[in-house]
Amino acid sequence: MADRGGRGGRGGRGGDRGGGGRGGDRGGGGRGRGGYDDGRGRGGRGGGRGGEDYQSRQSTYDSQGRGRGGGGYGGSRGAGRGGRPPRRDRPEVYSHANNMLPVYDSKAAAVEKAYIDSIKSTMPDLSKLSIEDRFPLRPAYGSKGQAITVWANYFELHPPAKLIISRYSMAIDDGEIAQQRRKKRQVINLVLKEIPGFPQRQHQIATDFADNLITVGEIPGLSGTTIKIRYQEDDEDEPKPRAKEYNVTFEKVASYDIDDVIDFLNSTDIRALASKQDIIGALNIWLRYFAKASDNIHTVGAKAIPTNTAPTPLGNGLSALKGFFSSVRFASSRILVNVNVSGMAFYNADLVPYVMNEYGTHSLIRLEKFLKGLRVELTHIAPKKKGGKLIPRIKTIWGFARRNDGSADTKPPKVKTNGAGAKDVEFFLNTGGPQTQAQSTSGKGGKGKGKGGGAGKGPAGDDDGHYISVYDYFKTHNKVEVADTRLPVLNVGSAQRPSYLPAQVCKIVAGQPARSKLSPDQTTQMINFAVKYPDVNATSIVNESPATLGVGAASNPWMKGFGISVPAALIAVPARVLPAPGIFYAGNKPGNVKEASWNMANIKVCQGGVLDAWLPIFLRIGNAGPPFDNTVGHEKIQILAASLAKVGIDVRRQGEVALKNLPPLEHEQFDRALRDIFEEFVKRQFKYVFFFLPYRSDTAYKRIKYFADVVYGVQCTCMLSANLANKTGFQLEQYFANVGLKVNVKLGGRNQGMSPANMGIIGQDKTMAVGIDVTHPSPGSADKAPSVASMVANIDRHCSQYLAALRVQPKRKDEMVADLDEMLQSRLKLWLSKGGHRDYPENILVFRDGVSEGQYHLVLQLELPLLREACEKLYKPRKQAMPRFFVAICGKRHHTRFYPTKIENADLGSNCRPGTVVDRGVTEAVSWEFFLQAHKCLQGTARSAHFFIILDEVFSNKGVVASLKKPNYSIADIVEEMCHNMAYLYPRATKAVSLCPPAKLADMACERARHYLQGYYDPDPSQTASQASGATQNALTDQTNLIKVHDNLKDTMFYV
Repeated sequence: MADRGGRGGRGGRGGDRGGGGRGGDRGGGGRGRGGYDDGRGRGGRGGGRGGEDYQSRQSTYDSQGRGRGGGGYGGSRGAGRGGRPPRRDRPEVYSHANNMLPVYDSKAAAVEKAYIDSIKSTMPDLSKLSIEDRFPLRPAYGSKGQAITVWANYFELHPPAKLIISRYSMAIDDGEIAQQRRKKRQVINLVLKEIPGFPQRQHQIATDFADNLITVGEIPGLSGTTIKIRYQEDDEDEPKPRAKEYNVTFEKVASYDIDDVIDFLNSTDIRALASKQDIIGALNIWLRYFAKASDNIHTVGAKAIPTNTAPTPLGNGLSALKGFFSSVRFASSRILVNVNVSGMAFYNADLVPYVMNEYGTHSLIRLEKFLKGLRVELTHIAPKKKGGKLIPRIKTIWGFARRNDGSADTKPPKVKTNGAGAKDVEFFLNTGGPQTQAQSTSGKGGKGKGKGGGAGKGPAGDDDGHYISVYDYFKTHNKVEVADTRLPVLNVGSAQRPSYLPAQVCKIVAGQPARSKLSPDQTTQMINFAVKYPDVNATSIVNESPATLGVGAASNPWMKGFGISVPAALIAVPARVLPAPGIFYAGNKPGNVKEASWNMANIKVCQGGVLDAWLPIFLRIGNAGPPFDNTVGHEKIQILAASLAKVGIDVRRQGEVALKNLPPLEHEQFDRALRDIFEEFVKRQFKYVFFFLPYRSDTAYKRIKYFADVVYGVQCTCMLSANLANKTGFQLEQYFANVGLKVNVKLGGRNQGMSPANMGIIGQDKTMAVGIDVTHPSPGSADKAPSVASMVANIDRHCSQYLAALRVQPKRKDEMVADLDEMLQSRLKLWLSKGGHRDYPENILVFRDGVSEGQYHLVLQLELPLLREACEKLYKPRKQAMPRFFVAICGKRHHTRFYPTKIENADLGSNCRPGTVVDRGVTEAVSWEFFLQAHKCLQGTARSAHFFIILDEVFSNKGVVASLKKPNYSIADIVEEMCHNMAYLYPRATKAVSLCPPAKLADMACERARHYLQGYYDPDPSQTASQASGATQNALTDQTNLIKVHDNLKDTMFYV
């Protein structure tokens, strides 16, 4: 197993897996909560010659919660249904049910042609335009490559003539309600019914259930109006006597004439559309309201997931559900709706004991954290009928019964231990005075008294009550005998006013998404669930998404109310397939590229590094690890050394093969033992260590990397011992050769090469390619977990060494990067010192990952000045002209997908062929943007990289373009070809990658920083954040020190 490249905390990296949500609709996607989109997502680690990644019931209950059958609970109730699709012998492509031919829209084609004609005839005056308007205009549409037509996962939106949409703000006079989403939603539901004329206009009104209301036209008198409502739940016939009152104030924000939008999209006007993002936001509120207003559809941002469909178990109390993403987009001549298959992990809608048992009860602290905040239905109280619907009694889990519950009461509960079972939790039952909470929860007594299941406050004296256990209370008053008295009692009240319920009378309400990072096993199951062939996903989008998204007037009354139609038909767009560039190795031996990958059989790397003073170590963690056979170990290591030498690495002095024992991971001495091992390495002056781990362990891997990279400055590679045992002969040699690619770049070597002509402006050795990314805390991270930025940059024209700088960001979850001036200065100095240049680069190409569409202008406003400042400090003292900048926002956190229309244009996985580029049809004419699928997708549906150019001082320079000597190439062709060919220079694999290497490697550097900050990003629930991370009061200083790479390694590719 090769050195780990997996992502982990950002939604699972290590394969093309998806995630979560960072940024706007085009930039959206996920950073981690178990969300996957058609089996793809962030990452694409390893593969090719880069090597694989390191991370590659006994009792039942009836509706009343009473036990049937023998005691206890069994293990997992099954997991992993659904699996990956069977392999195909030939590709299949999507086709419309009515055999509609894929023809590009003639109006869109005419607008695009008119735009190109207009910029050829006259150059516009940009001096009067705003900063957002100054994004460079599209210089041309690309023309190089084989022209084809592809399907795109977009429906066309047809608005009626003269449609005007008004947007109102809604302000609730309660600051705390913003944090109570369910309550806020209910308040908005109640206030909508009080809007004047609501019964007649209800389908001409939509809301995001947050702060915005949109309507067809204006509602007379609504702006400036305050509507007062008294809060009540769905299961209440009327508000409680002391129900809280809320005042909701409406103010008109704007009106949008959709005819003006259509006119703009059909024009060649180079100015930005006023309030573009606001108009898109208003249309998205309308589009998503059908799902948000539905009882059986869960919505998270732009995703809608039906909760009444069959789930796929993921194990440990979670299941996967399939749904759809939707978002309005503007394109040439038309408004489009982007629709994509999406999936999320949810809590099992099951009785709590089953979920407890499946998750595991060995750590009550972890179990409590897993269940805390979940809404549960009480099964021992009959649902209430209201409006023809059954409305169950719902409570929220505050936590488990704890010893300090109700400590301020005169008769506090008696809890034997934190997380005690039903027989060990007692509360005071008031028998002579007013009814207590416990009695109310039994379903008996008067209305409105008490609030569910436990120790209540009430006048209690020694003579009018007694203590009773939760077990005895439910057996006596509800005829419910708790089957497993070991399971923790749930507190559905609070620490001050506890309210207790046995777990078996609680059923988890459906549609509650997982709130923490998935485990490796769950991630595997999620990928199996999500991976589908492109044609299968396309068919699902067309046939299944209408019922979820409400596309079609028959199922969605708001379609008719707004007069908008969205036919469920994919659009066809023009595309081109760019040819693969030539790759060569030592002695100019070519790599035979086929489907964007190649092999290195009998080929050596262009420049081999020196592996000196290296040591192979087999680790045993606790009692885990295969029996160590010294003879076999030596034989395997000899094969490792020979394989590394065969690929061109200069292998020198080797230390003796050794076995090292470590205590179990959870043992407090684990870190100390690991330190002792590294201190021995340093004392004996070893420079490179190969660790062979007994099993996959995220924790062990991250701790090893922290001590190696930060504390002791020793290069290391981690592999699994099982790979040595399971692989023999050529298979083992090939595995070690894959490892060799990573080892070589860590040693400063160069793997593959490309002719300067194919490298474009970078091949002239006067251009630096810079990648910038930011990683943020994910769900489950400590409160003080920081955001970390990375910058990587090449040091020469070969683009084989991208050296990284890491910085903790002063503002948590702020996408804009601070300290860019210092980071770029350090990269520029390496351009001279390690790259052997006499002058700084004349051009700097910046590939910025992870910025949403609404933040593009902030990169120019906040980040570009820092980059220029860095150059001024270094260039001016040398009297060197300032460099030209080119800035492209690039990434894969979008939901646009392309599907081939013909068999001959598909690869075996039924995806578009590598090199497919799309710059028309789903883009606006004036915006310089394009989608590029440089790679071959290994499974599921390919996700193209999206490039949006926000600054160009390089290719707009006539001298630069002339120096490339490509007279038949437009500027668009030059840039698209450059980005495509760069994908073949990813240093740790023999394949083209999905995202250009500077951005991809910056992402990897961020992930390595997450490993160093494991105590912040993956804290142990049993510890405080400071305990888990070793933090002091000065968290920023601690975090900065934790990611400060050792001087021995800081100028190497330590992070691959």
